[in-house]
Amino acid sequence: MSFTKFQFRYQPSPTTLQATSREVGSTGGGATVIASPVKDKKKNIRTESNGGGGDGEDWELTLFNDETNYRSYVADCLVTIVGLSEPRAYQAMMSAHTNGRGSCGEYCQERAEIYKEELQNKGLTVGIYPV
Repeated sequence: MSFTKFQFRYQPSPTTLQATSREVGSTGGGATVIASPVKDKKKNIRTESNGGGGDGEDWELTLFNDETNYRSYVADCLVTIVGLSEPRAYQAMMSAHTNGRGSCGEYCQERAEIYKEELQNKGLTVGIYPV
């Protein structure tokens, strides 16, 4: 029984060889260096999950430091009520702990008021302010 040997060679398609708009330059060896995507940290993409979609003003939900609640309890409340990620909740809690106040995010007025009321019911000191 004999087997036929197949040889496969990679042949790039014409679209693979085209330069992109993110091209930075050549390394000299024929390879092209492509810049990594740049994230705009100031751009706030608003979705319904973070309070967007309303036509009203944005309101900042601000957490204030208090001497009664444990930091882990505060972070857990921010995760469960506001829906922040654990790292973001920790950052807001630590900002309030060290600076006296920490921003939890910007939301439409109605959602900010709901979060404020629910967090106050849990014993946290929070406020909302127009942006």
